[in-house]
Amino acid sequence: MKEKIRDWVYVLLFAGIVSLFSFIKPVNVDKDNNIDSLSNIEYVFIKDTLTEWQVFVMALVEVECERNPNAKSNKNAIGPFQITEVYVSEINRLYNTNFIFEDAWDLNKSIKMFELMNDYYNPNRDIDKAIQIHNPGAGSWYAKRIKERMKLIKFSELVRSELTNLNS
Repeated sequence: MKEKIRDWVYVLLFAGIVSLFSFIKPVNVDKDNNIDSLSNIEYVFIKDTLTEWQVFVMALVEVECERNPNAKSNKNAIGPFQITEVYVSEINRLYNTNFIFEDAWDLNKSIKMFELMNDYYNPNRDIDKAIQIHNPGAGSWYAKRIKERMKLIKFSELVRSELTNLNS
């Protein structure tokens, strides 16, 4: 019974993350109007399309916690963004806020802390810089993994867009 409830909590959390960004959707495919190569997909962003930054944030969360909002690393990083105590302390120092480490479990507070960190150190929202800021000790494999996940999310958004268009 506990496992069933836990599984539903994960489903609802993921649905919440997706719906958080659902006011946006992608439209086009690659230059030849096919979807054979995910690496060539170009998106025309319209009112209901995820921005590149939003796709990145979703990919980062998926890589960090593997869709487990209760994830805790062996380095004591917690929550969807795998935030550390040092990360929280830095946000509090920069903005004179009063986040506590346990706030990293809360999706909304985690997003807020992540955005605040990037507001300060990465105001232009450069994805490579954001990756470095979020996990400065990770190797190139980390950035590659996030970018690969971004391609999958873009494809999922393309499918969602087409499904939405079918129901219109």
